[in-house]
Amino acid sequence: MKLLIVVSHLRRGGLVEVVYNLCQRLVNEKNIQLTVLSLRKEPAESRIEMFRALGIEVLSLNNSYFACELRSSLVRVRVQQIVNRYQIDVVHCHGYHPALACSGLVGVKKMTTLHDRATEDFINAFGPFLGRYMLYRYFHALADFDLNVAVSESGAELYRQFLDNVDYVNNGIDTEKFGLLADSERAAKRKRLQLPEDMTLFVTSGRVEREKRCEELVEFFAKKFQNKQVGLLVLGDGSRLESCRQIAKNCPNIIFTGRISNVADYLQCADYYVSYSKSEGMSMAVCEAIACGLFPVLSDIPSHIDVAKPIGGLLFKRIEDVDVNAVLSKRIDKKELHEYIDAHFSMVSMTHGYTNIYRRLCAE
Repeated sequence: MKLLIVVSHLRRGGLVEVVYNLCQRLVNEKNIQLTVLSLRKEPAESRIEMFRALGIEVLSLNNSYFACELRSSLVRVRVQQIVNRYQIDVVHCHGYHPALACSGLVGVKKMTTLHDRATEDFINAFGPFLGRYMLYRYFHALADFDLNVAVSESGAELYRQFLDNVDYVNNGIDTEKFGLLADSERAAKRKRLQLPEDMTLFVTSGRVEREKRCEELVEFFAKKFQNKQVGLLVLGDGSRLESCRQIAKNCPNIIFTGRISNVADYLQCADYYVSYSKSEGMSMAVCEAIACGLFPVLSDIPSHIDVAKPIGGLLFKRIEDVDVNAVLSKRIDKKELHEYIDAHFSMVSMTHGYTNIYRRLCAE
């Protein structure tokens, strides 16, 4: 079977991390010949060489963002040429522009992974006018695919309101990279990372953007725990980072790392994970944290419920309603949390789900 995975670009981020995890496993599948296609010019922090290091042929069309948005039919012609030249059996798209570019391909089975909750995320990110225009194009394109795969059960429920051809495969993380540490190792790592050795640390990770409600989260910790032995560790960068820093300027218990590549190290040093996000497709950050043994304290959006409810995670509507003392007194079995993610949200289980779909499509 010849498989073509199509992405917008290979810049470091949640979607690309999922694709990389999938490719790591697919290269070991004897009956799958894998090629990756990037539609746009590779930006700074591209992971293209990491993909090539897996032994995968990676192609790039070097389009601009606007070419992918405004000239998707021309991009489609070039993708069709690659499909024909490589005699591709299955095209697997990830993201909005790949869906637009590949929806009209012929002579090949087409599937796409729905990494977001488009009806929420497009409006939040682009506003009501542009967001609705993009939604119209996106759903029109998705209707042409043989299968659309959501990244969670609640995501599938959302998309089934608009599309007939929807299935789901839970996103998966590298549970070896995101694992548990012995107490002695954890203490040594905290010291190495210059984190407070005797502070109870909540951590949040990912893009520091408005839809993540990071400012409200930082404000809650700034007011409730100023100069106390409970802290918040904010991992990541984004347009709201400076605003968050201003809110916490007199709070030594709130720590910002900016953009980092060693997220797992910081998660392994924390005690609890907290997110106040408005919307997520499937939060890889939450899965990574739980795999590191962190108890989840999460806003009650559908994708958070998918992951946290089976393990009794704390779900809340407003951050002000969280009873932190009740969280701190909760007994936590870190090994049980890791094993839960390993069984249901690992890159092994994810790859198994996708390979079954590839074979099913080829058999139709």
